[in-house]
Amino acid sequence: MTIFMLVIGSFILLLLLIVSTSVVHGQTISTITIPMKVYYNSTYGVVIQYPASWNVSNISSNNSPSPFQGIVLMTPPIQSTGNEFASIVVGQYPQSVNTTLQSFLDHNKGIRMSNSNTKDFNIVMSNANSLLAGRQAYGLLFTDTFHGHSQKSLELGTFGLEHRGIKYGYIVNFSADPISFTKILPIMLQTIDSFGISNIS
Repeated sequence: MTIFMLVIGSFILLLLLIVSTSVVHGQTISTITIPMKVYYNSTYGVVIQYPASWNVSNISSNNSPSPFQGIVLMTPPIQSTGNEFASIVVGQYPQSVNTTLQSFLDHNKGIRMSNSNTKDFNIVMSNANSLLAGRQAYGLLFTDTFHGHSQKSLELGTFGLEHRGIKYGYIVNFSADPISFTKILPIMLQTIDSFGISNIS
């Protein structure tokens, strides 16, 4: 029970720290309400809510670097300028890739740092005390320049979730240009919090 409360407390602290830097024009999480839809993928058992106006695309395995399996990409309607962008990506790793939550976090940080399309990678915050799908997860808040565009990202990952008798690791990543990140972070936190697996054993 004590460990559970520590995990909950750490996650709340993470959210408060992120949200404390993201109040825009007096808006807070409690004042943001927009229509939401539910994405469900029976192949991977993934369930997640997303803003109803956003576009959803299943990701082909051919476009995902091994051993990562992209599942879905969610993006807002096309913006009026090329400087505004945002996305949510949900993906999966085989359980065998990582044996601890810290190793899962280190593995994904390493991928970011070694990506030739990424420059100026900077970790703002990193921990292994967050929550995803009701389980202990890592939290990673970072900035970088991807394909020449500055962006800020929040990623949560957990592993040991069982789907069809096999355990996997899952990540949910929200990335956006710095201004859009701050504007839509509250609703993105709700989206991340809604993530789950339909048949956890």
